[in-house]
Amino acid sequence: MRAALLHFSSRLLHLPASARYAITAGLSLSVIAYKYTLAGALPGADYIFVAPAAAICTVFLHTGIFATVLTASLTYIALVEPAWSLGGKDPSGSVGFIAFLFCGLLVTAATDLLHELLAETERLAEERRHIADEINHRTKNNLQIIAALLRSEARGMAPGGSYTYVLEAGARRLSIVGRVPGK
Repeated sequence: MRAALLHFSSRLLHLPASARYAITAGLSLSVIAYKYTLAGALPGADYIFVAPAAAICTVFLHTGIFATVLTASLTYIALVEPAWSLGGKDPSGSVGFIAFLFCGLLVTAATDLLHELLAETERLAEERRHIADEINHRTKNNLQIIAALLRSEARGMAPGGSYTYVLEAGARRLSIVGRVPGK
């Protein structure tokens, strides 16, 4: 499930910014429209109802501040009585608007920080993989050099001597280790 969400999120992030903001606006508007269809079923739950839409946009589309301000504003204008006006709003709706906006901006800041930390973690993991590959490559090269030096020493010794056999056997073993694939 986690891998599927990460894959889905990464695919959304490859969309142009204009497409991500359009999806955010569409989702926000559809939440308001859906709320109107449930007007009697969820009285007084205006901001709670649209909070998941803002959170989804923040997490998956990286449109956090825009999503928070848009969903809060649409909710305030469309759902707080009197609906579709800016004046004469119910004070509790205004307090809800401010609270939603404040909490949404905090969630956005935390989400942005988590996205930055995730990107940094991925960058560091890739750097570590690169360093491990480089160490593996250098180790193999060093083993090949040692094997070549042992062979050179063996050629300089008297043929059939016991040292020659030991040096050749060591060189063969080092060569084999040096040829083992890294991954």
